[in-house]
Amino acid sequence: MQIFRRRPMFLACTAFMGMSVILYCFKFYNIALYIGVVFAALAVFILILSIVKKRKKILLISIVSIALSLASFESFWYFGVEYEKMSSYHGTEQCFEAVVLSENYSYSYMSSYNVGLVSVNDEKAYGKAVVVFPNKEYLETGNRIKFSAYVYDIMSQGQTDSDYSYFLANGFFVSLDALDRATVIDRNNVTFSTVMADMNAFASDILTCNIGGEEGNLASALLLGNRTLISDEIRFDFNRCGVSHLLALSGMHFTIIMGAVEILLKKLCVSKLIRCPLLCATSLFYLALTGFALSACRAVIMLIVVYISHMISADSDTLTALGISGALIIMLSPSSVLDCGFWLSWFATFGLVVFSTPINEFCLKKFSRFAVVPRKILTYVISSLLISIVAFVFVVVLSWLYFGQISLLSVLSTLIASPLVTASVVLSLILIFVNMIAPIAYALSFIIRMLCQLTIFLIDSMSSWHGIVVSLNYGFVFYIMIAFASAMAILLTVKVRKKIIFVIPTALLAIALSVGIGIVRIMSTGQTDIAFVSNNDNDFLLINSGGSEAVVCDISNGRYSSYRQLLSQIKEANKTEIEALIITHLHKNHLSSLEYILSSNIVRRIYLYEETVADKSEIYREAYEIADRCGVEIEVFDWEDRLELAAGNLCVIRSYNRSDLHLTVMVNYEKDGVDLTYLSNGLSDISDMAYNVKCIMIDSEYVIFGEHGASVQKPANIECGRGTRLVLYGSEENALNPKAFVPKDCVVEVYDGVRHFLIE
Repeated sequence: MQIFRRRPMFLACTAFMGMSVILYCFKFYNIALYIGVVFAALAVFILILSIVKKRKKILLISIVSIALSLASFESFWYFGVEYEKMSSYHGTEQCFEAVVLSENYSYSYMSSYNVGLVSVNDEKAYGKAVVVFPNKEYLETGNRIKFSAYVYDIMSQGQTDSDYSYFLANGFFVSLDALDRATVIDRNNVTFSTVMADMNAFASDILTCNIGGEEGNLASALLLGNRTLISDEIRFDFNRCGVSHLLALSGMHFTIIMGAVEILLKKLCVSKLIRCPLLCATSLFYLALTGFALSACRAVIMLIVVYISHMISADSDTLTALGISGALIIMLSPSSVLDCGFWLSWFATFGLVVFSTPINEFCLKKFSRFAVVPRKILTYVISSLLISIVAFVFVVVLSWLYFGQISLLSVLSTLIASPLVTASVVLSLILIFVNMIAPIAYALSFIIRMLCQLTIFLIDSMSSWHGIVVSLNYGFVFYIMIAFASAMAILLTVKVRKKIIFVIPTALLAIALSVGIGIVRIMSTGQTDIAFVSNNDNDFLLINSGGSEAVVCDISNGRYSSYRQLLSQIKEANKTEIEALIITHLHKNHLSSLEYILSSNIVRRIYLYEETVADKSEIYREAYEIADRCGVEIEVFDWEDRLELAAGNLCVIRSYNRSDLHLTVMVNYEKDGVDLTYLSNGLSDISDMAYNVKCIMIDSEYVIFGEHGASVQKPANIECGRGTRLVLYGSEENALNPKAFVPKDCVVEVYDGVRHFLIE
């Protein structure tokens, strides 16, 4: 397709972006290595210039070389100098001066804020940080503060590797644990960003108050990018259906807003020379109002380039505008090379720019024989469908890299939701300006409420379908994606006569993924993999079988590291849904883990034992609130309830009720003669149950002791069948001390970390 033909600026911008990505991936930040690479590149440049004779090629090579040099210098300065400088403080106590950017949370016993660093030990600092204070702080956006804190890697704030990329992409360098309260140096530090944030909050209040409920929160998110108000359930449903881009401000939102403003200016007979600067100013104001999201910055820069071209009556090339927007964003914010939203938006727009004209020409040619009205309807529907497919194809590799999974409903849900979102955005904008006129505001609020309600209903209905999200964490997917990306890159850079040839690699990608995943599923049919993970004071049981669903027994202890371990095990098993989350005991610190799981994985149902301790009523109430907010049902099980689950043939729950916070629950898994029993408590807790159960009879092939490992303080009254294998976590001394509890003819297996049981 020769996308670089007669586009030297687009080629230079692409080279700049590519070099920035390569330098981050290979991390050429050692000063000696960096200088060596620079001299090697300079030698290659001189060699090429000595061979090439044509002036145009020399000029093109020079432009590209300058772009590569700028990218390498900027990337080295940002990651190799500034970020490494802050990384050198890890594990130390330092004195910081910073400006409060936003509040994360605030409780009576702790609070967290995002801050922009001003200085470290009175030396000028760069970047942002997440600060956790050991008390409730009353700080406002814009406050200039001073405090002492321990410095940690920003990774400590994340749950997954993608979280780490998110923090770095947004300029966060370190995580700080403050030692005491912050000293406010200046409370009236009003900045442009704080003014825009206040205006955003004011406009958001107008929408939420007039529309009300989740519909008002969704309208605010769609128009103003204020996603803090929408529930985890709605956010997760949009992610699962592959339409999370509708919640993120992007080119679509700016096209809608600017299109509406342009129509208004044309109706007012404003000349082009005045209209274009007004549109540029409006787009910049809207960008500032919505918080300078990178995907939005890309759209605004493209719009401004197009408006300037119209103003001076020059031909505008959309691909060049797209390249300039991407390069300018990375130049102004080097950390944006890690921003998932930016790259998804850029590549989706790239695909639309390249193929929108061929798609429109195809539709006009195919439906030219129809009458005017049917032709317009068919052209709109088919072109929208094809454009959605193109956008999906151009981001599929990024979806694999960032998320390791894809939504099969992405194209369909985008096609259905986009018109509803477009109407909601336009009407919400009008509502903000006419909210003082009660009759009009009431009518608009009603219509917007109905549109948002329909959007939520449709997305929620599609999200509940089983198997719509497919894992791409299989080993063979790497080779398929590399082959697909290479084929598309070659076709885009060489001369292609018929664009229909682009269908070939797309079709082969779909076939290869379908066949590969199908073969893996068939080979795993009839197999069940049970993973028991324990790390001192935390454990969980993960039961995986054929299909996309799994069963999880117990949750992590609330720590990020523990949750990351559970998440990695689920991804490693290529599961995208949790059929059942069985919680055998519930503590206060488990609530955060419950919220993490429900906000990042679809959980069909939670099974929770019947409340028997009055002191835990508050914990139960919070658990129900979290589940309700995420749209997940909780089913209470009692003594020997039998759960029929797809991931396992049968789970039998036996609970030993005690007036204690540690309720002991046995989960028994049976399949084809193989019997595995998991106990939610350590042996020392079981031994305290003598007044309830004189002896626990276990006749299973495997017996797993959980929650606190198998460290024993006194013998437990346990009887096992002949040949039973006791699976214990920890060192042999701790696990077998004292050894009196080990029944005769039992095999004891001591392990550390993850233990897999494969049942054929």
